[in-house]
Amino acid sequence: MGKISDLATFLSNKHNIKQKDAEKFISQMFELLGEELKTDKLVKVKGLGTFKVTTVKNRASVDVNTGERIIIEGRDKISFTPDASMKNLVNKPFAQFETVILKDGVDFAEIDKKYDMEEMDEESTEAEESVDAVETIDEVDTVDTNEPVEETISEPVTPEPNEVEQTVDEVKEEIVEDKNENVVIEEQVGKADIEEKEETKEVSEEPISPIISTQEFEEEDEEEMKRSEELAQKLQHTNNIVKALCVAIAALVLLGIIGFYSMNNKLNEKDQQIEQFVQEKQKEQEKIEAEKLKLAKELEAYNNYDERVINGDYKIVGIEKEVTAVQGQTLKSISRMELGPGMDCYVQAVNPDIKMVLIGQQVKIPKLVHK
Repeated sequence: MGKISDLATFLSNKHNIKQKDAEKFISQMFELLGEELKTDKLVKVKGLGTFKVTTVKNRASVDVNTGERIIIEGRDKISFTPDASMKNLVNKPFAQFETVILKDGVDFAEIDKKYDMEEMDEESTEAEESVDAVETIDEVDTVDTNEPVEETISEPVTPEPNEVEQTVDEVKEEIVEDKNENVVIEEQVGKADIEEKEETKEVSEEPISPIISTQEFEEEDEEEMKRSEELAQKLQHTNNIVKALCVAIAALVLLGIIGFYSMNNKLNEKDQQIEQFVQEKQKEQEKIEAEKLKLAKELEAYNNYDERVINGDYKIVGIEKEVTAVQGQTLKSISRMELGPGMDCYVQAVNPDIKMVLIGQQVKIPKLVHK
């Protein structure tokens, strides 16, 4: 499908649309691709692949006609990288083949000749087989059903009468001899039975003294005793093992329970410590907040002490320090010494309870900032 018309025909047949609409769609798609490649140099279509504009630099070459060296100017070319789904779709019919990397300069002429010869040999063998099959069919003899068939009749073989009569006489003689032998054997057996009965009578008249040897029974009893002792030892051994395992399991369970309770207690202690620490921190934070609130109220009271402070150039933001009063000092003299002249209102604002300075009294010195 190298033409737009072929693509349009395929598209119209698959999606049941008109040929003109399909051609218009394909031409517009390629126009849009061209415009995007001019601006962005890269267009990626999901399910199809990526179109990319790459720049080829100037390169030296040789003119075939004149043999002179020439410079081929650089240009832009469009490269296409198929998407994974597109690649799999195209390569699906060839999935059964294995990729083989071939070296450069390999000549395949002999291999092609070899495969051509093999194909010619196969064709010739097939032709020969077909010819042989035809010849064998021609060589098959046809049977004429009209010709008479000779039948071979096997004559019965009759034994000679003299031979049969002789064999019958021999059989009769053998039967008579067997009967005579059986009679003789029965007579001998009867005599033997009578003699045995007489011997048993004579033996029965004498007293029977049974003698039983207990040696075999003792040996069997000893073997059974040994087996029973071995079984008892094995059972005792298995019982000991089971008991040891039970004790070990019980010890492990007990250790696990003790460890669980100890870990639980430690965790509870840690939780309590954490709660106590959090409570202390909360109390400290509340204390700090209370102090901040108190300080803020004090500062508000300091700054609203009188009109001199309210209308002054400075604002009280805290307490700078505390000084100890000596003999003869007043708030005015202390403020002049610490803050300068005309600043006694700020010292009076932070020390509202001091009406008269006493020796050794602590006097607060405010921390001031410009408003």
